[in-house]
Amino acid sequence: MNKNKGILYAILAALIWSTGGVFIKLVNAPPFYIAMARSLIAFITFLPFLKIRQIKWSRNLIFLLLSYSYTLISFVVANKLTTAANAIFLQYTSPIWLFLFYFIVKKKIDKAKILPIMLVLIGISMFLIESSAGSSTIGNLVAISSSFAFAAVAFFSAKDYGIKGPALIALCNFSTFILALPFTKNPLQVTLSLQVSDVIGLMLLGGIQIAVGYLFYMKALKIISPLDVSLICLLEPLFNPIWVLLFVKEVPTIMAVIGSVLILFGILLNIIRNRKYRNR
Repeated sequence: MNKNKGILYAILAALIWSTGGVFIKLVNAPPFYIAMARSLIAFITFLPFLKIRQIKWSRNLIFLLLSYSYTLISFVVANKLTTAANAIFLQYTSPIWLFLFYFIVKKKIDKAKILPIMLVLIGISMFLIESSAGSSTIGNLVAISSSFAFAAVAFFSAKDYGIKGPALIALCNFSTFILALPFTKNPLQVTLSLQVSDVIGLMLLGGIQIAVGYLFYMKALKIISPLDVSLICLLEPLFNPIWVLLFVKEVPTIMAVIGSVLILFGILLNIIRNRKYRNR
C-alpha cells in the first residue's frame, strides 16, 4: 500500500513538473524575468521552512546554489529559444554527464553504460542537425548546458548542508532570484505590463510547478527507491511536449522526435541496468 502511495507521489511530481514548458511558453515576458519571478514565488512558498541558523555554509553549497540557479534560468531561456521538446529532452541527458564525470575522476568505465551513452549522444546530435523550424541551434546548446548544470545539482544535492527538502529548495530559489535579477531588464515595467493570464502562469510556475511538484517528489523518495522515482519521472519529458502541443500548437520536428526517442531509450536503459546492479 505504501509503495503504491510512493508511485502515485512520483507520478504526480512528474506530471506537475511537465507543465513547466507550456506555462513558460504562454507567459508573455522575457525569459530572465520568468526565471526570476518563478523562483521568487517558489522561495516565498517555502520560506516558512527555512531556518538560516541551521545552514552549514560550504564551498559545495555555493556550487549547488550556482548550478541550481543556472539550471532553472537556462531551462527557461532554452524554452523561449527552441521547442519545449528539445529543451526538456536535452536537459534530461544530465545522468550521462554525471556518469562521464565519475569516469574522468575514477578512471574506470562500466561497459554496461556504453550503449546508453551512445544512444543519448546520437540523440543529441539529431537535435543539433535538425531543421530550424520552431527551434534554434543556440536554444539547443543552452538546453545542453542546462543538462550539465542539472547533473551538478544531482551531485551536490547529496551533501549535508544542515537543511533539507523545502528549506534547501527555498535557499536555492532565493539564489536563482538574486542571480536572475541583474539580467532582467526593467523588471518593474515588465511587471506592470503583465496580463492577468501572465500573472496566473507565473504563480502556477512558482507555487505549483516547482513547489508542489517538489513536495510530491520528496514524499515519493521517502517511500520508494531513488531509481524507481527516476524511472517514473521520465513521464516529465514525455508529457511536457504533449501539453505544449495541445495548448500552444508547437509541433516538434521529425529529427527532434527521433532524437527524443533515442535519448529516452538511453536514459531508460541506464536506469534499468542500475536497478539490476543494485539488486545483485
